[in-house]
Amino acid sequence: MSLEELLFSSYRTKFQVSSQASNIDDVLKYHNDLLDNCLKDCMLTNTELIKTVSKLMVVCVTFCNCIQVRDFTIFAHCHAVV
Repeated sequence: MSLEELLFSSYRTKFQVSSQASNIDDVLKYHNDLLDNCLKDCMLTNTELIKTVSKLMVVCVTFCNCIQVRDFTIFAHCHAVV
């Protein structure tokens, strides 16, 4: 199941339940429950996982920056020779 499907499924379920709310407090409770479920379902409550994913993202960005600099340097050198 994709992230989009997971979130939409949770939203749809909570929306159906919240339509039966009798006051604003009930709506807020259903909304908070939806947010909590989304965090749990997307594994955003696991701090070790978040740290690992963050480190991986830094590595990916660093790699992309190196590739861009290398490509620009090669491009500039080729045009300077011509």
